[in-house]
Formats: sequence, C-alpha cells, structure tokens
Amino acid sequence: MFRKCIFFLFVIKLSLGFGQKKICSKTDTSNCLVNEKFISTKFEIEKKFESTDTVFTRQTPLLADMDGDCVPEFIVQEGNNQGILIVDTKTGLTKWRITTPYIDPKLTGMAIADVDEDGSPEIFIEAFSSFPNPGNIHGKLFSYHADGRLYWISDSRVDRYTHSRDEMGGTPALADFNQDGVPEIYVNNKIFNARTGIKLADGGANGIGTEIAIISGGEALTIAGHLDNDSTDLELAAGYTIYKVKITNLNGITGNIMTPNNIQIDNRYRDGYTT
Repeated sequence: MFRKCIFFLFVIKLSLGFGQKKICSKTDTSNCLVNEKFISTKFEIEKKFESTDTVFTRQTPLLADMDGDCVPEFIVQEGNNQGILIVDTKTGLTKWRITTPYIDPKLTGMAIADVDEDGSPEIFIEAFSSFPNPGNIHGKLFSYHADGRLYWISDSRVDRYTHSRDEMGGTPALADFNQDGVPEIYVNNKIFNARTGIKLADGGANGIGTEIAIISGGEALTIAGHLDNDSTDLELAAGYTIYKVKITNLNGITGNIMTPNNIQIDNRYRDGYTT
C-alpha cells in the first residue's frame, strides 16, 4: 500500500533569459513581432516539507486562508476519504480536520468560496452515493464552514437523471448565474442555492457533461460562462447542451428556467466533459 502525501517543492532557477524586444507598427500588424533569446537553464528542486497525514486527492490541492492569518492553507481530502484536512503550507502539519461523509475518491472534487461573506471560505463536497453512507444522504451536496461546522445539506441529490438509471455525480463549481452578487453552486446540469443547499434548477433529460454509457462509472464536468449576448445572466455548458439559465426564485425551482439548446455532432447528441 502506498502512502500518499503532499510534497511542497521549491524551484530555483539558476540563470535568467534575456528580455524581449518588441517591433510593432500601429498601421500594419503584420510587422509586429517579438524577439526572444533564451539561454538553456538548469533547475534544482528542493523538498520543503512532507505532510504528516496521508491524503487522497484527484485534483490540484486547493489553497485558501482558512483561519484568517493571511497565510493560505492546503485543503485536501483525507486518506480514508471520510474527512477534509487543513494543512499548514509552511510545515506540512495538519492544523485541523473536518469530519465528512464518505467521499468517492475517484470521482469527486471540492469547491471553496466565501458565500456567506463572513470572511472565511466555505467548503463544498458531494457525498458518495453508496455504502458506507446512509441512504438519506446518498449523492447530496454538503457544505462546511472553515472551522468544520456543518453549513447545510442539499435538499436533493445531484446524481440522478430522468433519462438514465445511472447515478453519477460531478465536480462542484460556483458561478453567479443571475448576477445578484451571490454565487450559486452547480453540479452536472443542476443548480443549487450556495447559501442554503436548495435546488433552484434542473436541466432534465439533456446534456449532463459526461457519457452515461461509461460502464465503470464517471463524473460530470460542466462549466458556466457568458455564452450569448445577454450580460444579465450566465449560461451553463454541459456536453451537447448549452442551457440558458434564468433564476428569479432563490427558495426553490418554481419560476426558474433552464432552456436547453442541444447541438448535434455527426448527427448525434454526444455528451461528455465540458471545459
């Protein structure tokens, strides 16, 4: 069994390249060029520390100032997949641990943001949709305050779809869909209130950002952004679907709309990761 730890590496560059020289004509951009001269460089890697606790992570470790000391900490999944570790970036020591439901080590990432504007970030994870978690929390989002207190549990699962019996979660992310200054949290084609965990919108039987036919299981990866000329909201891209999102009700799905715009490739609706 291999022990997985965080290694913090410091890169020392022993020589520097020459600067750049720009030659540019304002009237003819074809004359614009940049001359770069580089000398081969040598790098040395110095080990700064090794974490004291075993960790498991499928994403780049997250960094955030969790205790307000102006020094960011690593936020990583514990090795037994039942906790989150807040790790000192200077020493590798675990500052504190947050107990969580079992988190699927293969499929789920974390998101971090200060959504309640108290000066400390909240952490968002998805509970694994099987044993050892109890059935009433399968596939639900959990949010924690920086000190480990539970903030909320979502009112519905993120891993169920009207067009498939497969239960696949996704990577949580945050975006302000209705541009009211408070981000929502979204997973696959579902959007939740980031302050309460209440589901606000569901894209239904359209793109979810992964291939449902994957036998070994998979996760959805979707992305929000300005994808049309309307600056008052954001759209959600999920596989073959771009959803026009309109959120006016922050306490439920009534009145909120996700209009799917589906795109065929080679006469097929091809779902998959979206970045």
